[in-house]
Amino acid sequence: MPGFKAYRSDRNQFDGVMHLVNNQLRHDSFHLPPLSGLEATAICLQLQNHRLLLFVSAYPPLTAAVAPSDLDAILSPHDA
Repeated sequence: MPGFKAYRSDRNQFDGVMHLVNNQLRHDSFHLPPLSGLEATAICLQLQNHRLLLFVSAYPPLTAAVAPSDLDAILSPHDA
């Protein structure tokens, strides 16, 4: 899509996820730790006040519950 950058995690054993980010925003990919039951991708936006905002898109398979360890792996190393 012109004017946008795509960050995606293609299908593996589950479905995939994607972010589309406007090129006028300061952004970069963000490495997530290995997850056991989620397809996930993350981006980090740099705000005007130089703070960072992390966006995570995650897709769980329809046949399984989300593992608390996956949520801990994504959320625990970061502040609110």
